[in-house]
Amino acid sequence: MELGLQEQAGHPLVAPVLERVSRRRLAYLTTLFARLGFPAPEAERRSLLACTAYLGHAQLAHATPALAPRGDALQAYADEVIRTLVAHDGGDRAASR
Repeated sequence: MELGLQEQAGHPLVAPVLERVSRRRLAYLTTLFARLGFPAPEAERRSLLACTAYLGHAQLAHATPALAPRGDALQAYADEVIRTLVAHDGGDRAASR
């Protein structure tokens, strides 16, 4: 449903609804990241990253499903996204490998 609404983002009835829902979603995610101990500006950035990762994956799976991870690869992708989003090491995952 959301991808269909995104396609109509310029419509005068859809635009304010999408903005309201997006603001609410980002505020909720920001609260969750703040509860994980991130300072407010970083919590806001991480909420935006989480939301755009979700929407980007959904768009990829919709537009070019052969390119989207599936099965074990999807689980590994989701795990990596979550690890990246909740890491308190400044996000430099390569340095810890």
